[in-house]
Amino acid sequence: MMIVKKILLSLCLAAVLSLPAQANWNDAESTPIWRSLKFGIYLHNAWGGEAYTLTRYPDLTVPKSIDEVADDFDVDQFVKDIQSFDPEYIVFTAWHASMNPIFPNKAMDKWRGKGHTAKRDLMGEVIAALRPTGIKFVMYLHPSDGHDMSKEDQALLGWNESFDQGTNWKPGNYVKWNNFMNEVFDELCAKYGQDIVAFWVDGGWQRVDRERLKKTARKYNPKAEFVSGWDNAGWCRQFNQISPPDPAKGVPVSIPHDADTWPSLRNNANLLQGGCWWTTGGTAKVSPVGMLRYTVLQVSGNTGGGGIGWAAGNYTDGTWEPQVKEYLTMLGQLMKPIEESIKNTRPSTSYLTPQGTRIATLEHGIVATRSADDAYEYIHVLVPPIDANQGYQHFIELPVPEDYKKFTKAVMLRTGRAAKVTQTDKGLRIDIPWLDAWDPIDTVIKLTVKPGFGLVSREKAISMSGEDVPGWPRSGAVDGDRETGWSSQVAMDTKPWITVDLEDRVNMERVHLFSRVLKDKVGYCFPVDFTFSVSDDGKNFRDVLSIKDHKIEVNDDTAKDEKLLNGVISKTGRKLSADYPQYFKLPKGSVGRYLRITGDKLKDENRMQFTELEVFGSEQK
Repeated sequence: MMIVKKILLSLCLAAVLSLPAQANWNDAESTPIWRSLKFGIYLHNAWGGEAYTLTRYPDLTVPKSIDEVADDFDVDQFVKDIQSFDPEYIVFTAWHASMNPIFPNKAMDKWRGKGHTAKRDLMGEVIAALRPTGIKFVMYLHPSDGHDMSKEDQALLGWNESFDQGTNWKPGNYVKWNNFMNEVFDELCAKYGQDIVAFWVDGGWQRVDRERLKKTARKYNPKAEFVSGWDNAGWCRQFNQISPPDPAKGVPVSIPHDADTWPSLRNNANLLQGGCWWTTGGTAKVSPVGMLRYTVLQVSGNTGGGGIGWAAGNYTDGTWEPQVKEYLTMLGQLMKPIEESIKNTRPSTSYLTPQGTRIATLEHGIVATRSADDAYEYIHVLVPPIDANQGYQHFIELPVPEDYKKFTKAVMLRTGRAAKVTQTDKGLRIDIPWLDAWDPIDTVIKLTVKPGFGLVSREKAISMSGEDVPGWPRSGAVDGDRETGWSSQVAMDTKPWITVDLEDRVNMERVHLFSRVLKDKVGYCFPVDFTFSVSDDGKNFRDVLSIKDHKIEVNDDTAKDEKLLNGVISKTGRKLSADYPQYFKLPKGSVGRYLRITGDKLKDENRMQFTELEVFGSEQK
């Protein structure tokens, strides 16, 4: 077993949200492209003014203007380098500290005066050079960067104009700042918007009218997506929670720095590969093997999209810190033979990777992904099976798939040789060919899914009694993310219902409902009495199963107290919704296009809430 040596790591971690008080902006409906992306390069190339020392010259001297950062950047060589890494996307910085765009912008000149924008349109040149490569372009923005500005600029732009009314934006607050920001944003979207698939927005929304920015972007690109660094990847205070062990500075050596000990995160993670988020003269931190193994782990549980972005800054000429380019190129080469099991995939619904999973403690030694069309499952064997007496086994045994899929054949993805798959009601066994050995990095077995029985409700249309509750949209019931969810309205809705349109007539056999956990109370707002009904037309329903006085089944073995990553993400004292599925077997003859669940008797606020609703069955031709 190859274990990555101790390394220096700084990790941008996704914030754990049980069920958010506010709607996460990048939900499945608004970010379909981002949710399909799994492997990217996250880049900072910016001038920080007097706020920070960001991008440096290769000799580590500090540029004195945004023009110095932009002028000697070799775009052609940079794009060749990016192609050698073979990512699906890059995140490229428009501006960061003190807000100095790396492209000309008349609106910025108008509001702040000259000297804050680059004369060279480096942004436009990079976009144009990337266009024929097929690598998707995501623009990094920091629209709340007023905190880094001088007091004079803050007063000029209205950064503090409504501070006494609170720090959160609301209609009528921060008018001047948002007028300024929107004018700058409108100009850049008019110029580049068609080529930007998403905006990666850092810094939170306290004083920024995000709906206005979204509306502005979609004037030029109706499909533009937004990914909030606040919603999706935590706040700056979490960026450097994992720091190199340095007892002299009070950093305990017990903090893990081994890729096999890092936890999976359901949202986008950006991990430093260079000296910092910008150039410092540091060297590559993570070995290509460590990067690939953690990428696979992260992708297997990444329901929020973006997968992993390996982060590194460039020097002013576009070159890289020592070993960064070489290691990222090697990562691309290692990934190439198995990239179909990583890129444009979805987390497996057969073998789940809960947030916080680590390679070092995998229960069965595997994680899994699935193809976007759900035709294939990819089993990633990261810890090969070992028999205490005979050494490595030439087979692997897995439990029954959670979505009850059936598999018809197995192929070793690297070699194309057929493996033997045996499936029973007790689980799955895969015997690998004798000409193949377990790959010490990642053995990938491609399973062909038998058409027919399986999960049929994922991302299907939902109707409900009443209107959506803010932060609990109907789509949250079937988005595949068991830490978001759906809620009925308040007590006036005495018998709430939720209906999923399966699009075709389905012989429904099983329903799995996931309960909310609030302050360790499992089953909060889960109904006491409820009824399952089916329909062919969505109007006339017939009851097929009624549940009375339901008690939540709790398996505490799946919710072990566990402290993750120096307290940045912690399960300690907190149980997760995904740990508590409630299983219901429907009677024979439960056939229809629609399934409805009606809450007949409620508790806890008189609401009915599910963090996920899963229907299993087979289409009726």
